[in-house]
Amino acid sequence: MKKALSVILALLLLASVLCVVGCTPEQPSTTDKTPLGPYEPTLKLTFAFPYHGCNAETFSKYDWTEEDNGWTRLIRRKLNIKLELKWNIFDPAAYFEKLDSSIFVNDLPEIINCNIGENWAYDYLKRLNQQDLLADLTEAYDYLDDSVKASYQVAGKEVFYPCTFDGVLKGLPQVYYSPETANNVYWIRQDWLDNVGLKAPTNYEELKAVIKAFSVADPDMDGEQNTYGFALCVTPDNYDRLLFAGYNAYPYIWIENDDGELVYGSVQPEMKTALAELSDMYKSGYIDPYLDGNRYTDCINGTCGMLSEWFGYILNLDDRMKYNASMDWTAIRGFGFGYDDDFRTLVGQFGYRYYAVNKSCKYPEALCKMMNLYAATLAESKSDKELFETLFEDPDGVHHIRNTAPVMAGVLTEKTELLCVRIIEALETGDISSLTDTTAKMTYDKCLDYQQNGTLENYPYYKMYGPGGSLAEIAKYDASEYITNLFATAQTETMAKSWNELLQLEFSTYSGIINGTMTIDEFDMFVTTWKEMGGEEITKEVNEWYKSVQQ
Repeated sequence: MKKALSVILALLLLASVLCVVGCTPEQPSTTDKTPLGPYEPTLKLTFAFPYHGCNAETFSKYDWTEEDNGWTRLIRRKLNIKLELKWNIFDPAAYFEKLDSSIFVNDLPEIINCNIGENWAYDYLKRLNQQDLLADLTEAYDYLDDSVKASYQVAGKEVFYPCTFDGVLKGLPQVYYSPETANNVYWIRQDWLDNVGLKAPTNYEELKAVIKAFSVADPDMDGEQNTYGFALCVTPDNYDRLLFAGYNAYPYIWIENDDGELVYGSVQPEMKTALAELSDMYKSGYIDPYLDGNRYTDCINGTCGMLSEWFGYILNLDDRMKYNASMDWTAIRGFGFGYDDDFRTLVGQFGYRYYAVNKSCKYPEALCKMMNLYAATLAESKSDKELFETLFEDPDGVHHIRNTAPVMAGVLTEKTELLCVRIIEALETGDISSLTDTTAKMTYDKCLDYQQNGTLENYPYYKMYGPGGSLAEIAKYDASEYITNLFATAQTETMAKSWNELLQLEFSTYSGIINGTMTIDEFDMFVTTWKEMGGEEITKEVNEWYKSVQQ
């Protein structure tokens, strides 16, 4: 009897095992390599992403959650992937704290978002790889749609440097067109130019003349000398890079020298020339004394009349109703100051967010399929206004719905500065036949409204996309005029130990020379000290890495 019972129990156990293996909905087929081929049955995956501040309002408005929103529903409907939120994080800092602890105890979601920004993403990818927690995405890459692959080709092999380890692909970036976010236009008070009888500068002498006039010629016409010409930014991690580029100086980035080696721009001789000039301007009272990022406030309150920033910074500067209804800004592209004909302006990496897959995940290609879906939906939304306003950008311009997507993909199609060309032509001719996509139509309507009715809320769009706008100025740049930081990976061993101290040394030296508490000759001592404090060893490590990725 006992023997018979044992046989029955064994058979029942075997049957249950076979049922689990053959019937579980957790084991979908993945033989379909089509970019948007759905899983069958449903594939369940865990995910987490850094919480965006603007998402709170979006979730509230649409009664969504991180796990149940327009994007997760679309992914379920199109790909049959059910995403389950592993972390319910409401604060960006808390996200990284959770990511840190999860790496330590190996309790990560299957789809890993290493977040925005070079340093954050690079460091976490490196740590995850060191702990052997990342899936190999080499075969999964084949699942990517041609449009996504084409964007990677445009961005260049450099976008894969941070997520490739020993020749193995361990992550995928969301790419974007980096010149759009670079600080490569000067924003100048046009009303001040009119008041002092000058035009927007086209060379260095004219630039200095404008900065001087904005400081001493009473540009705000209040009868007092209480203004500054230029709002310079010098902080431990941010410099006025367009202005420095005019001197052929490139602080805070690694550039290639004539021998094909990487050197740190902040310690090159060109920086000494730039600092000497800026020190003279500061001493003359032409530069806003706040070098610590207060320039935004001083520009909108009417204290300062010029700064360099990205093409969309007018959205921050446009506070005219609060301070001065006649305040008017214009943008011009950067230029060299005659020290060298080879002027180049700094742009960022084409890689933006970086995504990875937990090594324990059996279906790493799911990341690729979600990226494909985002790209396909973005393409479809260009001719579908309702879709665009449902999943990408709310009509009020406040709710950036795209940020609720658990996975995003950049598609490098038309450059934004070329879009402005079509909009300008339509504004000038009245022919809108070329404005076939949703973004172009919406932007054109805003520009036309300002042009015809003077609607203040659309003033920034006109200053970006309209005639003489910031994007028209960016369109004047040639690709050869762009330079980028060629060190695109996590910190080296010596960097991890010494970089913060080196940055502080750099900042204190630069700010000291500019504000006059240090002499220009102390730049040479700074370079020597920088090398002794680890800079020389870091340069060796950086070049060892650079040689490895060139092979």
